[in-house]
Amino acid sequence: MDEVIKRIRNDAIDRILDAVGREHIPEQLDRDQLAAGLKECWYTYLEVVDRNSDRPIRDKLRRLKSLRAAAKRFRPHLTPDEFWGGDFQSGEFLEKLIGWLIAWLDAQIGMLNNKLKFGPDFSEALRLKVDPREYADRWKSRSPLEWIAGHYLPELFEKHFGLSRKFYRRSEDNNPDGPMIRFVERALIELEITNRGRAYARETIAKAISDMRTHRVRKKPRQ
Repeated sequence: MDEVIKRIRNDAIDRILDAVGREHIPEQLDRDQLAAGLKECWYTYLEVVDRNSDRPIRDKLRRLKSLRAAAKRFRPHLTPDEFWGGDFQSGEFLEKLIGWLIAWLDAQIGMLNNKLKFGPDFSEALRLKVDPREYADRWKSRSPLEWIAGHYLPELFEKHFGLSRKFYRRSEDNNPDGPMIRFVERALIELEITNRGRAYARETIAKAISDMRTHRVRKKPRQ
C-alpha cells in the first residue's frame, strides 16, 4: 500500500495529465492537491474493499470465539478451594477477572454478529439513527471498482479540471473516450487497481460511470 502511495509523485501526475490531454489542463491546476486527492481516493477504495467483504469479520469472530471457549474452560479452575490454602480472595478475584473477560468477549462477538447481519457500518448507523441495512447497502450494492471508477475519480476530475463527467464514443470503433474517462483509466493504472493484473477496459469504466449517474444497481442488496 505504501509503495502505491509513493508512486503518486510528479512522474505519475505527468502520465495522468498526458492521458487527459494537455489542452484540457487548466492553468490554475494544483498538482499537489491533485496528488492528495488521488491518495484519498486510494484510501477510500481500500475502505470500500473492506466493507464489501465479510472475511475480516468472520476471521475475528473465529478468534474471539476460540478465546471465549478457552476462558470458559479455564474459569472453573479458579473456584476457591483447598488449593488456595485459605487465600480464597485471590481465587475469587481471578475468577471475576475471567468473568469480566468472558462478558467483554460476548459483547464483541454480539457486535460482530450484528455487523455480519446488517453490514460493517452497523455501529455508525446506530449513531446516525438510520436503518443499518440501508446504511450498509450503500457500500454493499456496488463493487469497489464502481465506487472509485464511477464516483470518486470522476468527482476528483470534475473538481480539479473544471470539466463535466461526460464522455463520448468514438465513431470509428464505438469505444468510450474523452478527458474524464482517460483520467479515470490512467489513475486506476497509477493506483495499481487492476482486473487480475490487467488494466480495466474503458468499457468497464464507462459502465461504472453510467451506473452511478443513473443510479442503476447491478449487485443484489444484502438480505
